[in-house]
Amino acid sequence: VLRALRDAGADVARFKASAAGVGGAAADALLDCAAEQLGEAVGLRVAAEIPLGALGPVDYALSTSATVREGLHRLSRYYGVATERVEVCVLESPLAGLELIRNPAVRHSRHWIEFSLALITGRLRACVGSAMKLDGVHFAHAAPSSTAEHEAFFGAPVAFGRPSDRLLFSPALLDRSLRTAAPVLVETLETKLDEIESAARGDPIVRRARQAIADALGRETIAVDVVARRLAMSRRSFQRHLAERGTSFRDMVDDIRRARAQRLLEDRKWSTVEIATALGFADTGAFFRAFRRWTQGQTPRKRRSRT
Repeated sequence: VLRALRDAGADVARFKASAAGVGGAAADALLDCAAEQLGEAVGLRVAAEIPLGALGPVDYALSTSATVREGLHRLSRYYGVATERVEVCVLESPLAGLELIRNPAVRHSRHWIEFSLALITGRLRACVGSAMKLDGVHFAHAAPSSTAEHEAFFGAPVAFGRPSDRLLFSPALLDRSLRTAAPVLVETLETKLDEIESAARGDPIVRRARQAIADALGRETIAVDVVARRLAMSRRSFQRHLAERGTSFRDMVDDIRRARAQRLLEDRKWSTVEIATALGFADTGAFFRAFRRWTQGQTPRKRRSRT
């Protein structure tokens, strides 16, 4: 990214990268600084200059997959290796795509969010070819003075001020084969990513399970058998593994719902009915009861009034 910005003519001499990369806050400041010099669409321009493979194992985890669906789920699973500032959730219906879930504890530069979705779009186009058409792009931040460059880059309508950051496309594309698929490399890459993830973020099976739950939340039935199958484990082995690490499937679902509820309540565009649905509750009553349990008796409305 630093090299691409320098090549584009931005004065970013005060920013330095270590072997570990550029930290989150510094990365935000880097693109904000560059945007003042190169224009509001700087994130899109830089993403177009980052070649496939430059992000290392995370790039290859997507590109070596057999299909778009498999690649996105693998990207979702391992995105935490690259950053803890956002989570990636895969969407499968009514439109397919992916969603970035912003960590509310940190500030997010609009340019870095745009860079992230533009980079993923570029990866999908490189892996699929001209058939990779987007139906829409959503950003949670406000629109720039002109959106022409955004719509030209994504080749689709781009909406701003939406509840979340999303790429959307036809569900039929999920089964599209990747022309970069390399089955012989998948196992090796996953082993390497598991090692990196385990060193940085703890047990990879717990991490994968939490990501699978987050992906399904509000979109499909969350069941222990489904998640165990996605992890290629039996129900019994999966539950035993969680118990050995001091947690359970029910506890993980509850924890993910609680964290997601806190994030969505901070965004006043979401009604409590919409939040209950997004968390996979059958009705608002079930959501309210769970929320009171999480907060020692507070209601969602009272918690929202404090934010």
